[in-house]
Amino acid sequence: TTRQVAWMLAITQRSVMGLRRNGRLAGRRQETLVHGRVWWHYRKADVVALMNDAKYCKNRRTYERYLSPEGKARLAEEATAREYAELEQRTREGAGRRALEAVLAGVW
Repeated sequence: TTRQVAWMLAITQRSVMGLRRNGRLAGRRQETLVHGRVWWHYRKADVVALMNDAKYCKNRRTYERYLSPEGKARLAEEATAREYAELEQRTREGAGRRALEAVLAGVW
């Protein structure tokens, strides 16, 4: 089922649905007694093949590094560096100085 596949791949059930919709994972639809609900079933061989797919594994490792504490710290550093670079650029252009003078003059 979708829940079992999500557990095997360590992803959410919604991500499993995305893999199915994108054609990365083949599923079989089964209607339930409740109107409008369906269960999706997947072959274990297909799930294991996806787990061993080099492209999927590479993208998954990249995503896990992005979510790691080190990755989040790196993103924060890059954002701070971009802010400083933008501030430096504005200072060179004089826009920052004009805004400062406007604030000091009470015009703002």
